[in-house]
Amino acid sequence: PRSASASLSTAATSEASTRSRPPTPKAVVAMEQRRQERQTRWEALKSRYAEKAQEEEQARREAREEEERQRKAEKLQAHLKKLEQQQAVLEAEEAKRQQRE
Repeated sequence: PRSASASLSTAATSEASTRSRPPTPKAVVAMEQRRQERQTRWEALKSRYAEKAQEEEQARREAREEEERQRKAEKLQAHLKKLEQQQAVLEAEEAKRQQRE
């Protein structure tokens, strides 16, 4: 039991001293590499998000344009129907006038 607690104490001391020492050049290189990898993943994530947002905006724009085209087509269709009705009325009036003559 004594040797086990002594080795735990030694391990704790060793760990504490490791934390207070500056990192080794190898550790610094590894930390920088991990930082760069995180940064690269972050940039890729931002890029994908921006691309997706752009695609969604494009889809919304196209949908709005299609709705606008649809509205214009409906207005033109209604206007054409009115003109055809007016033409029919005028033709009927003309036919009556010619019958009277």
